[in-house]
Amino acid sequence: MLACGHQCPSLCGEDCPDVKYCRECASSDILYEPLNPLGPIRYHETDLASNPVIFLACGHICSMEFMDSYMHLRRAYEVGDGAEFLEPKKFPRAAMKTCPACRMPLRNIHRYNRVVKGALADETTKRFMAQNGALQTKIIEEVSAWEIALMQKAFDLGVRATDRNNSAYVSKHTILEDYKSGAEQATECVAKFLATVAEAEQPYGRIQRYVLPDRRSVGISEETLLTTSRIVWSSMLGTAESRLENSSWTTR
Repeated sequence: MLACGHQCPSLCGEDCPDVKYCRECASSDILYEPLNPLGPIRYHETDLASNPVIFLACGHICSMEFMDSYMHLRRAYEVGDGAEFLEPKKFPRAAMKTCPACRMPLRNIHRYNRVVKGALADETTKRFMAQNGALQTKIIEEVSAWEIALMQKAFDLGVRATDRNNSAYVSKHTILEDYKSGAEQATECVAKFLATVAEAEQPYGRIQRYVLPDRRSVGISEETLLTTSRIVWSSMLGTAESRLENSSWTTR
């Protein structure tokens, strides 16, 4: 119910629009505004009982029927004949939807939350991959440099200086400690990165961790969870970590 006392023209569960959109009180400019961008039906012509309207944050007005189709709602839910949700289902997600008239992102419509949040999670995953992909490249380069340095240390350990007064003499104990420290530092760096990008820390992993207990508590199948977009990081790091761990252990 609007502040003026007349019926809210929007869906139950959505925020009611400003009273200026009341079908009984609205100006002719609003009443004759096209429903759906470039659509032939005007706001005052639609049957609100069978096809209520949705007010976008940008100010444009669309019918529920049009928006359900535009947002591909039936891909995300089993929908009944009365447009009610029967159950969620796995669905192929697309890029973030925008207002078909002005291209403003559509993010605050409760009816399409699952569709919108799926697109947002995909965007977050792309940013996560870009940020950590660059870091992965840097770490791989650093690990390669560490491995070269460790090889040099291993070579130095084989040096047998006969004259302690020789300027080329290097303490075996010092070399050994430097070798162990370098191997452990490199291993720690790789392990920290792999923990940061582990599946449970990826965007979809975090979503699953937050929603799974609630879904289980109400008996909703885990099969309808958003499909995890698992990011597989370069096996080079895991292999390098194993090599570095072996290097540090061989000196103990």
